[in-house]
Amino acid sequence: MTIGVRALGDHVFIRKESLERVSAGGIILGEREYDEGVVLYVGPGKVGKNGDRESMWGLQAGQRVAFSPQGNQRQRVNGEEMVVVRRDSIIGELDDEP
Repeated sequence: MTIGVRALGDHVFIRKESLERVSAGGIILGEREYDEGVVLYVGPGKVGKNGDRESMWGLQAGQRVAFSPQGNQRQRVNGEEMVVVRRDSIIGELDDEP
């Protein structure tokens, strides 16, 4: 059964990219200061105290972003593992070219 997903508020669903860092000797290095992934779903933005929706900074499905590894929720939807973050956890957009 396929489940439709619609992000709410300032939530963003991201497919995390596996970026394990390994030294030349094969030792797995510690966590990065940020994670990377591809945006799958973007909420409309949360409603501020004045009743206006806050901007989602132009985030769109398909963008590659860097985001904070802390405070995120892991979800499995339609067999795909995703990370759910809030807008403020996104550090920036990444270029496709290195």
